[in-house]
Amino acid sequence: MFTAFVAGAPAENDDCPSHVSWTRDSANSLLRAEPSYIHSSHTLFSASERAALASAAAEPHVVYAPPESSSRRNVRDSAPAFTHHVVDRGEVLDSDDVVHPSRSRLWRLAGPRIEGCVLPRVRRAFDCPDCHVCSASVRRYKPGERVDLAAHRDTRWRAVLAVELQAAAPAAAGESGLFIEEESGRRFPPLAEGDALLHGFELAHGVRVRCDGGDAAAQTQPGCVRYELVVWFHDDPAACRAGRPAAAAEALLRERSAAGVAEAQYEYAQQLLARGGAISGAKEKAQDLLLRAAAADHAGACLRLGELLHALHDEAAAQSMHDEGGGYVIDEDGFLSVGRQWLERAAELGHPRAPTALGTLLRDHGHGSAADMPRAEALLRGAAELGDVEAQSQLGRLLLQSHPDPEGLRESRHGVDALDPHAAEAWTWLRKAADAGDAPARGLFMDRRGDGLKEEL
Repeated sequence: MFTAFVAGAPAENDDCPSHVSWTRDSANSLLRAEPSYIHSSHTLFSASERAALASAAAEPHVVYAPPESSSRRNVRDSAPAFTHHVVDRGEVLDSDDVVHPSRSRLWRLAGPRIEGCVLPRVRRAFDCPDCHVCSASVRRYKPGERVDLAAHRDTRWRAVLAVELQAAAPAAAGESGLFIEEESGRRFPPLAEGDALLHGFELAHGVRVRCDGGDAAAQTQPGCVRYELVVWFHDDPAACRAGRPAAAAEALLRERSAAGVAEAQYEYAQQLLARGGAISGAKEKAQDLLLRAAAADHAGACLRLGELLHALHDEAAAQSMHDEGGGYVIDEDGFLSVGRQWLERAAELGHPRAPTALGTLLRDHGHGSAADMPRAEALLRGAAELGDVEAQSQLGRLLLQSHPDPEGLRESRHGVDALDPHAAEAWTWLRKAADAGDAPARGLFMDRRGDGLKEEL
């Protein structure tokens, strides 16, 4: 359970200034019986240092999400990730870039404190003498772009540091910022600007940004923007350069998966899927792990399994999934129906992404059921209204597909206002998704440029 920040012990013999102090708390990791320890640094960066970092992060030329780049999508939910990479695989990016020097400037400001003050603590606290900085990024959270990052674990790494560079203001008390997910629920540690949180890979955490007031007007205030610096530490330099996960994380996930821990099975499956063809049989092993976790009503596993089966059907990649206990095989036609069952279960268990995934499947493969298309629209509309970018994109496409004239465009060349109401709503949702960086929505706008829709993105 989290405790409030108090004057902690000085940073021992590390190269830390006198204003830096640390406290240690714990949280339920859900992966093992032992607690996950969290090291909180009060004023890791002073007010002036923090302001310089925030200013560098907010410079106009700093690019956070090239819409055409698939690498700028979050691996957990495939939504656009407004991330500015500073260090990758142990190397500072563009250190000699005189046109866009933001990366080198950011690391010149932050790197000495991270490597001199934080890294020694990482090596001691996590018993990791070879730990080093493998990756670092600045993330931006902003209404109209991204305001949520679902609870997750960074199972590729040994430890993670999150630094609050700029809080969204005025933040909704106890409802905005970095949060920790435990069995008892979600909690927001009291991070002030310049403070930092250091934790192991097993801690479930995420981000939720809300500004005081909660209404649409509050979310559009100029100060309703959050910047954070995230630094990931690896336990093996060679594995870091090769893009392989940290040995300690992989070993624990493998051990706890074999012991039947659904949370570990889900996380290990995610790790295997992320590595793809780098491991022989990884996809099949991941499917088996997801099936076992989903059978234990793990909401994330139900969702991921449903999404995989949907993708297998769409790609016509007819493969067999075997259950050692039941001995059954799912044929190609079964992928879709079984995938739908798992997505339905994910929705029943309350997974926030389930409505979008299920609505998309029903839209694409409703098999002509009179109830499927209206339900698909209702699911996608509900998620879209809550700000889900993928749902906005999928809903826009559904509305275009269901229109009597799929193009939904008149001869007038004056943009969305000239469309009939049905098509106008479709393009309004697509515009929201495109503005948030959704590549398929942007692609539809590009395709329409020659057919009457001349708005520039």
